[in-house]
Amino acid sequence: MSYFVVVHLSHEQQHITSTSIFSYVYAVKSYLLYHDLDINPAKFRRRVRLPKIAREDEEPIDASDIRKILLACNNRRLKAYLLLLASGGMRANEGLAIRYIDIDFSVSPTRVHIRKEFTKTKVARDIYISDEATMFLK
Repeated sequence: MSYFVVVHLSHEQQHITSTSIFSYVYAVKSYLLYHDLDINPAKFRRRVRLPKIAREDEEPIDASDIRKILLACNNRRLKAYLLLLASGGMRANEGLAIRYIDIDFSVSPTRVHIRKEFTKTKVARDIYISDEATMFLK
């Protein structure tokens, strides 16, 4: 049954993306499993050829995009947060978890301590932020 769904979706309706076809096939398989119709995974893989998902390479954000975002931002608190993320290269939840005692304004450039509880790798680290980010934080 899933085979016919894939053939119908991929040949007769060319405007449907590969990810949508995956979703439809998953829905059909879930429906069949709900009604106690077992699907042999080996036979399914042999009989049903799902289309390949074309992945695009991700590109990092560049300085001009960061400038555009910062110029469009009117909220001072949000601007300080964005500058902190951009200049320190930290993750969003790491920036949200920073406390005042984690920031050392006495050194130049300003040092920010990222606690291990909020990092992806569970290892604490220190980062340094720009003077502009320091000015907005103060």
